[in-house]
Amino acid sequence: MSGSIAPLILEKLAVLFLLIGTGGLVRKAGLISEEGESVVSTLLVDLFWPALIFTSITMNLSRDDILRNISLPLFAAVTILTGGGLGLIAVKLMKYRGVRRNSFLFQSMMNNFVFLVLPFAVLFLPERGAGLLFVHNLGTILLLWTLCVPVLQGENRDREKVLFKSLLKNPGIISTLAAIILVLTGLNTRLPAAITITMDYLGAPTMAVAMLVAGSRIAGTGLKAVRLDAWNLLIALIRLILVPLILLGLSLIIWNAGLAGPETLLIFMLVNIVPVGVFSVSLANKYRASPELMAQSVALTHVIGAGTMLVWLLVLQKMPFFP
Repeated sequence: MSGSIAPLILEKLAVLFLLIGTGGLVRKAGLISEEGESVVSTLLVDLFWPALIFTSITMNLSRDDILRNISLPLFAAVTILTGGGLGLIAVKLMKYRGVRRNSFLFQSMMNNFVFLVLPFAVLFLPERGAGLLFVHNLGTILLLWTLCVPVLQGENRDREKVLFKSLLKNPGIISTLAAIILVLTGLNTRLPAAITITMDYLGAPTMAVAMLVAGSRIAGTGLKAVRLDAWNLLIALIRLILVPLILLGLSLIIWNAGLAGPETLLIFMLVNIVPVGVFSVSLANKYRASPELMAQSVALTHVIGAGTMLVWLLVLQKMPFFP
């Protein structure tokens, strides 16, 4: 694969950004409203995505695959805490307060950990990449609701009761845990074909729908969202350069110490190189933060991220843990 990796990476990036662009055109053409986007987003998060998680794990991973990569949720915590540590340094230096501080810390910790990573996980690990990514994301989702959302809420917190209920009802967590249990017990091989085929069909549109929603969301903010000010540039520096650089060094130390396998480290690093999460705008709306600030960092990091992701993917190709 190594000789043709650059064209494949460029092709995957081109497809992703063409899909995002299509979502923007759909929004500009009036084919979807903000209310319609919200409905589609709900279907994506509560139906399509959990179905994709379920089939990716139950149909493609074995018990040994999961046990060999059981540290992946812990690696997710390392990613979030590294971004959070850098974010804390930045907000102290820049003296950000209130909503501005909370929004900055959230964007420093949480990135686009699913849909921008997925095509590259599948590209580099065709059979197991998607399933291992979703095992990793179990840790990400847990910290999203127990750490990142409370930080975003700041003084507006409705406290742990609301967050705990959200965690228990989260379709992504339920689907991931159910799929892992089925694989570990071997019951995934006894699922009726009708169930697996149905779930496979439901999960199939996940990637396209996610990118269309992202494009619609960015288009809804307009070009004014791409702002080259200190707040946005600092987030781009942390998420697109500093976090990947620090954690690539950590990955090499872990590799040389024999503490993790190549698949674990590759998934870990693929998650580290992507821009901030588009879903942050919706969360800011829900938890009375600043959707405008979130939209700005989403737009800028995705524009810059097209270049930085290409560079980092080519760097990862040279790493000893690359398959």
